[in-house]
Amino acid sequence: MKLKEEDRPNYRGSVMPDAAVKRRCLMCKDMFERAWSGERVCKRCRGSGTWKNSLAHRSI
Repeated sequence: MKLKEEDRPNYRGSVMPDAAVKRRCLMCKDMFERAWSGERVCKRCRGSGTWKNSLAHRSI
């Protein structure tokens, strides 16, 4: 089925919205639904002490 030009989404000049996509957490390897395209660690792991401590020791 071919869409008419007026029915096609127009993303030229704008950022495409992020779709709800499930991805595997880099820490616990569980699947989670990401909130944005760059999210790689689930909320549970981001709230953990390990995650918070690793950010504190990161060199800039």
